[in-house]
Parts: sequence; C-alpha cells; structure tokens
Amino acid sequence: MEVKIFDTDRAILFVFDGQLVAVNKQSIISITSVNPDTVAIDIGKGVLNHLYIRFSEVTIPIHFQDVMLFEKFLLDCWDSGAQALAMSAPILEENASGIIYKGYGLPSFLTKDPVWAIQRLASRNGVIEEGWANGRQTFINVWDDRYDLSYQPVVAALHNSPSAHG
Repeated sequence: MEVKIFDTDRAILFVFDGQLVAVNKQSIISITSVNPDTVAIDIGKGVLNHLYIRFSEVTIPIHFQDVMLFEKFLLDCWDSGAQALAMSAPILEENASGIIYKGYGLPSFLTKDPVWAIQRLASRNGVIEEGWANGRQTFINVWDDRYDLSYQPVVAALHNSPSAHG
C-alpha cells in the first residue's frame, strides 16, 4: 500500500492507494505509536474507526525511517498545521554572495530531518527574488541540503503544476 499525507489548515489528508480520507484536525483525539511500524490516529468514533498507518508505506511527504519520527511529524501537523510558518522563528543564513536562506522547521526536529520549508532571497540587478524550495511552502525539505535545492516563486510553481493544466 502507498500512503500520501497532506497537511491543510483544518484537516490532514491521507491518500491510501488513491482513496482519499480527510481527517478534520478538531476531531482528532490522539496520535500514538502502537507498535514499531504503526501509528494510530483516534478520531473519536471508537477503536474500529481509528486510522492505522504504517510509516514504511508513506511516500509523501517523505519515507520515514522510524515510527517515532513519523509520530512527531503527525503530531506537528495536528498541533501546528498551516500556522507553523507564522509561529516558528526561522533559521537565518546570509552567504558571501548576499543570498539569504530562511528555514522554517517543525518544532523539535534537526536540520538533517526532512521537515523544513526553506525560503531563498537573492538580489539580482537590484531586484530581490523570492523563492521557496521546490516552489512550495511545505515542510518536506532538509535544511542541510538548502544549497542543492531548486527554488521557485510559489505562484510560478502553482502555474507549472500538473493540476493547473488539467
């Protein structure tokens, strides 16, 4: 089974082999690891309606390497969701070329973890260009890899996405 996870303002979206399950964040009672491979999401409708997700089956946003990292990711989606950009203080770095990198990380993660939204500001011919890693303000990048990532304005990324043409 392939599982994709998307965080929105009010819901966490799970796609299980093409089947969408939207979980309203307000309906979540708890998120806990139940064995070395699986996390359970209690949505308040009894044990038979819990969502059980194996971290090894998650392909988006990342392939998780252990259940604790996966559980922390889900808890951060539930707790902070789309407000994490506004709430977290970014890491700031300016290099000798005048390029500024801003890293917005989910709480309690390391710079080597793939849980960062990374913004790059560069001045070219007196014009400041703003770009986001992979053209998205999503928490899927590794801060330590910031120099090797592709940066695009968010609007351009939306216009170039497959869904924008279909």
